[in-house]
Amino acid sequence: IPARTDDIYVLFSQTKAVVAVALMTLYEQGLLDVDDPVSKWIPDFPNEVLVQNEDGSFTTVPAERPVTIAHLLSHSSGYLAPLTNSYIRAKAAEGEDVRAPRTTVKENVEFNLRFPLGFQPGSDWNYYYDMEVIAYVIEIITGKTLAQYLEDTLFTPLGMDETAYFFEDESLR
Repeated sequence: IPARTDDIYVLFSQTKAVVAVALMTLYEQGLLDVDDPVSKWIPDFPNEVLVQNEDGSFTTVPAERPVTIAHLLSHSSGYLAPLTNSYIRAKAAEGEDVRAPRTTVKENVEFNLRFPLGFQPGSDWNYYYDMEVIAYVIEIITGKTLAQYLEDTLFTPLGMDETAYFFEDESLR
């Protein structure tokens, strides 16, 4: 089907670049440094790392270093990494509610703070969830929702009148 000028495109992972640019506007304003620990804004951010024992059970060890903004930007924080997901599946099998509410950035990140890191910060790479934490840090620092901050800081100044981070209309999700 040929594309039309009024077609709507869902950008999926391209939003990660947009969120990173939004974060760097805060860096430019002197409101954060990429070497800052995430716990500066999210005091309960995990500082324990999962270890899987030979028998399949899990234990934790202290993180060797705090997770930083740079770790989040490079997807090297350990937040909800594969080992964490194995742990979460084991908790689900025990009957624990492990599904985040997926309602707001804040609620989703805060729900997942109870799970340990899946690897030592900076020691590995795991693509996906780190940008959600960055989105939450943006909301904390600015006092705005991510969608509003993107609108005010990026989309409107760039004349991106037909761009939004989140659509309320369920048919557009």
